[in-house]
Amino acid sequence: MLRALSILLLALCVLPTWSWDFCQKNKDGVMLYYNFYDDDFQMCEVAYNKDAQYTGKFDTLWIPDVVILPAEYEGRDEDTVLAVVGIEPHTFEHAGFQHVHIPETVSEIGEYAFAFSGIKSLNLGEEWCFYIGGHAFMNCENLESVKIPKCVRTLSYGAFQGCTCLHDLVIEENENLAELPDFCFYQCFLRNWTLPSFIKKIGNDSFSYTGIKLINGINVLGARSLFSDISWDSIEIPETVTELGDYVFGKKPPKNLYINCKMPPYCRAITSLGSQFYDVEEKKYTWTIPPEYKIIIPIGTKDIYQTTWPWSRYDERCYIQRNTSGIETVEVDGSQDEESIFSLDGRQIDFKQKGVNIVRHKDGTAKKVLVR
Repeated sequence: MLRALSILLLALCVLPTWSWDFCQKNKDGVMLYYNFYDDDFQMCEVAYNKDAQYTGKFDTLWIPDVVILPAEYEGRDEDTVLAVVGIEPHTFEHAGFQHVHIPETVSEIGEYAFAFSGIKSLNLGEEWCFYIGGHAFMNCENLESVKIPKCVRTLSYGAFQGCTCLHDLVIEENENLAELPDFCFYQCFLRNWTLPSFIKKIGNDSFSYTGIKLINGINVLGARSLFSDISWDSIEIPETVTELGDYVFGKKPPKNLYINCKMPPYCRAITSLGSQFYDVEEKKYTWTIPPEYKIIIPIGTKDIYQTTWPWSRYDERCYIQRNTSGIETVEVDGSQDEESIFSLDGRQIDFKQKGVNIVRHKDGTAKKVLVR
């Protein structure tokens, strides 16, 4: 009996509440449901209603910034103006609209609030949007662009997980977002996106199937945080990185791992650098990383990498040393062994532009190249 009661109480904690205090149509005639947010009847939240009809195909959902409660409601003396300050968990889950207008007054977006909905674009309040709940926009498979404003204080677990069309992401500089939570952008196909320098830690499974650029500032890469089912061609680890999680790159390390750390980052597990490899000649699995995988490290650090576990997994022939202390030399354009080209602000570009470019060569060295 006690076990059955415990299970029932747990279920009640997980399921969304179906209660609401009053309802009112928005300017487009869509019925929205509300709960009072405070005892003074000055604020309210958009509430979940299991019978609400949001699954039809319509373009834009307008959430008002205020609602007016008529004087007739519970016999009040006059109309009551309520500011809309929140969206409760599960409210618009599976809704069919393509765009949503969230007013500046909304400060909280609850768990699963828009999960599995059809939204393509999203505008969050620039001043008062403080909290984005866990899985708030999970599996919004049509969502293409997101701007996370600097007012956001909490970005929760899996907030944009499964947004497979998300390719345009902006995170405004924000001291409150020094860490991206687990599964935050899991299964989002970001391309050519640079992680902001104020982010110090990215959580477990925070990114996948993606080609993000890391720059100085990041300290911790969580487990599977850069996971990819396909082998990375190359990736560069900034000198500020101090810790790598389990399977941080996926099942295999990048074919060319450029690492600027003079001290080998701490690895949470032996599999931080990938799983075992099959040795054809020995006919057995081995932890040694084959020589076709290259690790390009700062000059003078080979000995410490080769004697630090699990970095010592790299075959001795994998190691290439390069000068990372500063790209000082400026050469006139003309080199033929270029591997990749960057602008002075660190953006990778397809071809050299007029002026100074940073060119990384196939031997691991990097130089400034002047194009006149």
